[in-house]
Amino acid sequence: MKIFPITKERYVTHAKTKVRLGARSLSTKLSPVQQFTPISLRKTNTEFCVLGNGPYRSGTYLLHKILLSLGKWEDIEVHINPGAWFSIMKPGMQKAPVHYCSEQYAVNKVRNGQMVAGHLTWHKDLERNLERVTKIRRYKHVFIYRDPRDCYVSRFNYHSYGAGIDAQTARGVAGRKAWLENFPDDDARLSDVIEHRSSWRHLDYVPWLHSSHCFAVKFEDLDADCNALEDGLMGNTLKDLFNYLEVEPANIDPIEFFNNDLRTSHNSSGEKTKVGQYKRVFKDQHYAMLDTSEFRETLQAYGYEW
Repeated sequence: MKIFPITKERYVTHAKTKVRLGARSLSTKLSPVQQFTPISLRKTNTEFCVLGNGPYRSGTYLLHKILLSLGKWEDIEVHINPGAWFSIMKPGMQKAPVHYCSEQYAVNKVRNGQMVAGHLTWHKDLERNLERVTKIRRYKHVFIYRDPRDCYVSRFNYHSYGAGIDAQTARGVAGRKAWLENFPDDDARLSDVIEHRSSWRHLDYVPWLHSSHCFAVKFEDLDADCNALEDGLMGNTLKDLFNYLEVEPANIDPIEFFNNDLRTSHNSSGEKTKVGQYKRVFKDQHYAMLDTSEFRETLQAYGYEW
């Protein structure tokens, strides 16, 4: 048996880890108390708040840019995920601060006149809190979804070639270097993304599609409408979204709205043609990895074909 000596460095590292995990556990346990303090006092006079939600790489940042461009809510630059909320990356940041709090309580920290993003799977307590109307909070919940196969390709592109703020930090540069060096080619890198897809939990988002207090939008439709803006056209998907958000579509100039640089974000993957990209990059091995009853059920639940 190999015995590792107890050194000052190892002891300090172990102690810091225990303190960090203890603080995380305590913060999570205090979630019911945390819900009464707002994340930010910055807000507009709009009488409701907005959550832009969806699975990873589903287009949540495109949705975020659309909401931001409407100018009706203060962007408090927060992302709410299961078990924590954190600040969205900005230039100069090396790591986004994480605040541990159960999501059904974290959403109660948002106030009218504010907008937040999230990757929040459905559960009853969370849905109930999003539906509840109070003097300080009335939610509009927009859920965006996308063909999971394109989500995987987007993650692969982001890790390999993305040019967003995340990729420019020291941590991002080191992560990409390791990512590129650990695999022989792009096919192997994409296979790794697909192999670890269970953490994406696509099926756990599906109930949002049927929630009465949620506006579901298909990425492929929203992407097409955003492209049409450049030609001065506004499609029905954007019109329906604006109506849900209590914004009159007729008051928006399509070309002017298009010029809001909707396509860039802090974690942009860099790909230009975003719909059906898996058809261009998948090899037989990638299709074989996804050929399971669970994944076919996932596609069917979202309305996509194998």
